[in-house]
Amino acid sequence: TRPEYRASGGYGGWQALAALSHRKDRWWFGAFIKYDNVSGAVFADSPLVTQRRQVSGGFAVTYVFSQSSTRVPPRRDEY
Repeated sequence: TRPEYRASGGYGGWQALAALSHRKDRWWFGAFIKYDNVSGAVFADSPLVTQRRQVSGGFAVTYVFSQSSTRVPPRRDEY
């Protein structure tokens, strides 16, 4: 059996995320893209880490079938 991996505390990598959403009548559209980088992280040498960089993304389309007849009015920010 392999010995367990024990990383000391420290740097854990970084990530960047961008997302967009838009609602048009009863349709909602959303999308995101995310980048992760664990190069230089204290756990980067773990046998569980198979990639040091990762890009992922996704999108969604939703239709609102029903909504309440009582609606909260839009907030007006007044300074």
